[in-house]
Amino acid sequence: MTPYSYTKSYMNNLTKKREEKTEWTSNAEKRQEFIDKFGEKKFDELAKEDPKFAELQPLPFPEGFTWLFNHFYKIWRHCETDINGNRIFTPRQIIDYCQCFGVTMNFRERAMVLKMKEWAVEAIVELKKEKEKK
Repeated sequence: MTPYSYTKSYMNNLTKKREEKTEWTSNAEKRQEFIDKFGEKKFDELAKEDPKFAELQPLPFPEGFTWLFNHFYKIWRHCETDINGNRIFTPRQIIDYCQCFGVTMNFRERAMVLKMKEWAVEAIVELKKEKEKK
């Protein structure tokens, strides 16, 4: 969900020297790229056997929340970031999204989207702590 950077090494054809380039990706993009190439059936088979592919599986959601999570995810992906890389996700972004795309959310759904934002931020903090420990 959250994009992360990685360094990619490649050969520059003009200078004939090996160069490094920083690129950005996310697990959702990696998953979709694999599915586009090989199909969802192949991905599901590999996810059962290989833990690296299992990490790319979407999280299971309680019945009835998939619609709301998909809208949360779209809002999250299009939020601006501050100088520290934190998402600027406020009630204003939810209202703007709903107006722009003609989505109707009641009070409880908007409150749940804000709660999803809090969970996402907490999960990102935990992942960063785990990464620092390694």
